[in-house]
Amino acid sequence: MKVYNFETLQNVRDLGGTKTKDGSIIKKGKLFRGTALFYASDNDTKTLSNKIDTIIDLRTFNEVEEMPHPQDKFPNSKYIHNPIVKKMKMILAKDKESQSMTLEQAHVLTEKEAKKLMSDFYILIASNKDSQKAYRNFINILADDNTNATYWHCSYGKDRAGMAAALILYILGVDKDTIYDDYIYSTGFLIPHIEQSMDKIIEKFDFNINVDAFMYMQTSDIEYIESLVNYVIDEYGSVDNYITNELKISEDIKQKLKDKYLTKN
Repeated sequence: MKVYNFETLQNVRDLGGTKTKDGSIIKKGKLFRGTALFYASDNDTKTLSNKIDTIIDLRTFNEVEEMPHPQDKFPNSKYIHNPIVKKMKMILAKDKESQSMTLEQAHVLTEKEAKKLMSDFYILIASNKDSQKAYRNFINILADDNTNATYWHCSYGKDRAGMAAALILYILGVDKDTIYDDYIYSTGFLIPHIEQSMDKIIEKFDFNINVDAFMYMQTSDIEYIESLVNYVIDEYGSVDNYITNELKISEDIKQKLKDKYLTKN
């Protein structure tokens, strides 16, 4: 894995160099994950655009409307909007009936409530049929012959993009500990950035914020991915069953991905 220290983009890394359980290695310069590109500086744009040919945007329609993808900065890259959830209010679902939570409620959660909210969100996107379809699209795009080097992102590159990374790493045969390590690596990138912005965030809202709880919602805590995996195993029997039967990823596609992205060198 190679980490990029960009001027304006956080949490960007190339999954290349990661070893699989059978001793293969993911090819470098093929699979990139990171944050949204709206604020990318000219230097960051130049560096990244020279490395990729496909961009998969996992954000909601509202997120894209508020911070559009800067296609003019990436004229040689195919842009694909593939939202994992259609509306961000799904994250703030307090109960099945309301499917919503006000910002005031969300930002005065206790630390325990914040962690549960995030764990529940992972379970929601794993079980939601639209989200499953979006992840199936993501995997099929990576398998497509016309896709060579892909950059995928959500907003911060930790939750929706993190689950996407976990899925492709699992399919390629990477062990669980390495997948978890890649997932929680995002926290190291994002916490300093969020801490620097905290004063502005607090200023933005005219109500009290439980800062510790808020920070939990901005990190990649191992509890979140563990909750996800435990749910998948309990509900579907295994991660393999989930990928095959719920995401409907065929053995041919799995092998195509391995042939495309793995090397023995």
